[in-house]
Amino acid sequence: MDNLVVPFSELVLGRFRDKLRAERREVRQRIERNLREARTMAEGDPGDYADRAVASEQAHRLYRAADRDRTLVLEIDHALERIERGDFGLCEGSGDPIEPGRLEARPWARYSRAHLEELRRR
Repeated sequence: MDNLVVPFSELVLGRFRDKLRAERREVRQRIERNLREARTMAEGDPGDYADRAVASEQAHRLYRAADRDRTLVLEIDHALERIERGDFGLCEGSGDPIEPGRLEARPWARYSRAHLEELRRR
C-alpha cells in the first residue's frame, strides 16, 4: 500500500469526525431501542402458538438488526481511529484515495470502488 497523504484540511476532517460521531450516537440509540423492543416481546403475554411464533420472529429480526448495527459502530470507530492516525480516506486494499462521494455517503468506507470491483472479480 502506498503512503499517500489525503489532502483533507483540518476543517474537512473535523466535519467527517462530527458526522461519524453523530452517526455512532444514532446507531447506538437504534441498538438500544431494538434490544428494548425485543426484550419486551420476549417478556410479553405469550398468547397462543401463532402469537408466540410471530413475537419470536419479530424479536429475532430486532436482535439481527442490533447485531448489524454493532458491526457498523465498529466500522465507525475504525474510521475515527483512521482520522487520528492520518490515513482516513485511503483505501485499505490499494492505498489509493477513496472517492470523495463515497466518503460523503459512507465516511466509514474502507475501500475504493475500484478495489471493491477488483475483489468481486476475483
